[in-house]
Parts: sequence; structure tokens; C-alpha cells
Amino acid sequence: MKISRGLIYGCLAVLFSIGGLMAEPHLTKKWMTIEDRETGLRADFPQRPLDITFDIPFQNTPATGHLHVYSVPTKTGVLILSTMTSPSVSVDMLEKSHLKQYFESVLVPHLFYSPKVFQKHQSFKYAPKEVEGQPAASFQFTYQDHDQQKHLEGFAFVKEHHLYTYFYLASEQHFDQNLLQRFVSSIHLMNP
Repeated sequence: MKISRGLIYGCLAVLFSIGGLMAEPHLTKKWMTIEDRETGLRADFPQRPLDITFDIPFQNTPATGHLHVYSVPTKTGVLILSTMTSPSVSVDMLEKSHLKQYFESVLVPHLFYSPKVFQKHQSFKYAPKEVEGQPAASFQFTYQDHDQQKHLEGFAFVKEHHLYTYFYLASEQHFDQNLLQRFVSSIHLMNP
């Protein structure tokens, strides 16, 4: 199914505005588990996530893959889990420069309401890792969003032709490391 950029921006804008009104879920509260058989992941969210799938590339050209996104607003930010499925996905995408480029050229323009803001005073940190026996990377971005410093932290890994990225975005002042760890620890491959 093709979904327009405007629809994605609108849904995420609603999520961010609702997120400011919601109470932060207590970390011991039972979260909702989703099992996505198409992407092969199981993950927990504090409530039912918004689920969006769209074709890659995003312009009016034949699809060569799909980007599947789950997102949930919290009182302090948003949790996002995305899977890009394409024959072009390889472990090379986990190299520092390729991961940063993927994030900036695919995720930011299509998931962020104001992509240009992401470039302001940006810093990027990266470390190679392993997740469930798969090559992986941890990453962090900080950037200036108007008068507020934003912090985005997460992980990425590749299995077969799937690039999985999951992260938490919040203001640096309200970044909740426990919420991120709860989210990260819930994510598992269904068929490792």
C-alpha cells in the first residue's frame, strides 16, 4: 500500500501532540506485545503503536522494497521501530557512514515533521555491536530543534534483506534511559 508523505507527517504530528498530553507509562506496567510475521520481529510497546508501511523508493517509480514503521508517543518523546526490506539491504548498511546516510536520507525525510531541523548542530555517535548473533550498531544523534536540544538513541541490525532500526527520541532534558532500555530489551527476532 502506498501512503503519501503528507499522511505520514500528519500521523506523526498527531502522535507528537498527543504524546505531550499522555502520562508516561510506568515501566513495570505490562506493555503490549506485537508480533510482525512479515518483518520477523517481536516487540513491546507501552500501548498500541501506529503501524505504517510504504514502498521504497518513495517517488513515483517501481517499488524495490518496503519500509514498515511502528511508532508510539510517550509523555517525553516517541518510540519508533522500523524495518526496511529490500534486496539492496546488506550488512554494509551497518557501517558508520552508511547507517548515518540511511537515517538522514530515508528515515528523517519521511518520518520527521521538519527534516531540515535535524541537520542543525547535529552530532552523531556510533559503535559496532551484535544483536541476537546478528551484526548490529548502536547510534545516537543530538540536534537543535528550535530552542530545544533533542536526543535520539537506538540500535540497528541486519538479517537477510531486512534492516531493523529502533530508537527513542526525546528532548535531551527529558530523555528517559529506562524507557529506552525497556523498549530495546523487548525486541527479538521470532526466528533467529
